[in-house]
Amino acid sequence: MARPCQVDTPRTTFAETDVDIVACRTGGPGGQHRNKASTAVRATHRPTGTVVVVDTERQFGLNRRIAMRLLRERIEQGDAAAERAATTARWRIHDELVRGNPTRIERPEPSKPA
Repeated sequence: MARPCQVDTPRTTFAETDVDIVACRTGGPGGQHRNKASTAVRATHRPTGTVVVVDTERQFGLNRRIAMRLLRERIEQGDAAAERAATTARWRIHDELVRGNPTRIERPEPSKPA
């Protein structure tokens, strides 16, 4: 039976107000500055629960910018994956459609007046 497709994908909106930024310490190369200063960033996007930890730079501000960019990219990738899944679901619904068994009906031609 034919029915309208009800598969939609909501887009996740990214707002910086939905992101929790926490400064934390990390170890590794960089010496005393890296071990004592809280320059690493742990950013959490509350609506999706996506977490990113960035400690590549020695400055908190740079790490914060990188974390925001990474969160945006991950949310966009998640939306793209959801879009692909919805497209697959639409095709699955399309493939399940039963089109029936057409029959040919022959009708006699109307007689022409002489």
